Amino acid sequence: MNYVAAAAAFALAVLGMPDSRLPGALEAPGAAASDPAGRAPAPSADVFPDARMRCGIGKPRLLAESWQARPLILALVYGACPETCTEFLGRLRDAAHAEGGLGSDYSIVVASFLPTDRLEHVAHYATRLGLTNDPSWEFCAIDPRDLTGVLRAIVAAAARAGPGHAFDHATLAVAIKHGRVVQVISDGALPASRLRKIRAEFRGAEPI
Repeated sequence: MNYVAAAAAFALAVLGMPDSRLPGALEAPGAAASDPAGRAPAPSADVFPDARMRCGIGKPRLLAESWQARPLILALVYGACPETCTEFLGRLRDAAHAEGGLGSDYSIVVASFLPTDRLEHVAHYATRLGLTNDPSWEFCAIDPRDLTGVLRAIVAAAARAGPGHAFDHATLAVAIKHGRVVQVISDGALPASRLRKIRAEFRGAEPI
């Protein structure tokens, strides 16, 4: 199991799900109702699952509402990570500023991959980074019931990216277009040149 899978397996263990069920991704909220036996059929490999979230002042919404508007970068951090996570998000902010296109070509959603984190555990990063009033950034808490599907989709996407895909456990970002994974950023590094390639994929390339 690579570093991405190992880190996701840890988070899934916190959620009470054995890592033997890692491959694939869960259906979006409510999709399982179509199965009389209550089992959600597995989606195609590159589909990213929807998830219920609370953002901003706590209003509930769906992750899909963001990627329906435009492609997005989902940056996953956790609350008790003041240095590494702030540094990673700061690099993402600076790269987005240098490259341009944020708010028109894509948006950024920051959420925690820990089920015990609440909205306030993520929202403090907006204050730290001076992004409180920036509409191109959203700071959200994913519903723990849907977090498993998000993590499983990341494991599947990282596996497709090839062996040896390194993962800094505190920082991870996934580029999503039309509900499908375009790229996984799992090494903590995000120069403007990297974001330029992601932006180019957002503007016309096929998913990975």
